[in-house]
Amino acid sequence: MLADVACMSLPGTDPRPMLRAATRCGATPILWVANRRPAGHATSSRAGFASHDAHNPHVSELHDLAGGSDPLVVWADVAPDEPLPANVTALIADPELLGSIDPDRPDLVRIPAINSIDRLEAATTLLAHSPGPNHLVLVGNEAAGPVGDTSSFILLQQVVRALSANDDIPSKVGLWVRGGIGPNTAAAVIAGGASGVILDTQTSLLRESTVPPPVRRIIEAADGSESRVVSGHRVFTRPDLPTADLDELPADVVFGFDDPATHVLPAGQDLPTASTLAKV
Repeated sequence: MLADVACMSLPGTDPRPMLRAATRCGATPILWVANRRPAGHATSSRAGFASHDAHNPHVSELHDLAGGSDPLVVWADVAPDEPLPANVTALIADPELLGSIDPDRPDLVRIPAINSIDRLEAATTLLAHSPGPNHLVLVGNEAAGPVGDTSSFILLQQVVRALSANDDIPSKVGLWVRGGIGPNTAAAVIAGGASGVILDTQTSLLRESTVPPPVRRIIEAADGSESRVVSGHRVFTRPDLPTADLDELPADVVFGFDDPATHVLPAGQDLPTASTLAKV
């Protein structure tokens, strides 16, 4: 189901060029759904953020690609507000969220994503009842978006040890790691027992990326120190952006790479890798 390398689209951008490029390269394209479908016209929210934007056609990326014929893997940080399109064949999400999305789709491959060893039991329970291969995604604290407290390498070691000691799992579980992934660390996690890696913001400066030029310049200047965790989400902060002084994110926050003045950029500590990959 998942190739050795998987590439996620970025919220707030047109995902299609990146998804097509990933397919051409033999990677697994993943549509990242970070926001619900906007309910109406843009309204102002705390800290200057827009709660939703009717003029942004990619706020709800899932609905942009609904009805397509190509099989689609979706990563959901939130539950979509409508049933998944028929061409969505696999869903990646936190175990609790994963079981609540389209529960009547027995054909849907459900891939748990965990950011803590405490979530492993819930994940393996889901895997026991999901069709298709046993895939498990490990999200390290370095990743963009929702994270826990454990780094990718520590979480990988914890899960490898726990799975090797668990006789109740009938077949081998493939592990994919997201967070802190670059050319060198990718090889390291494979050596540590992972089956593959997942890239998100590392692809933001590639030719196929539809991140707008102003945001590209922000990413090009990033050194990783701008990434911090707010309300359990690792996001991009800078003194001139609304996220600089936030202690928590608004409940109606919109994540996106289109306008950092109004939307919050999910940004991992591996964001500087984007400049490196863009030169390869």
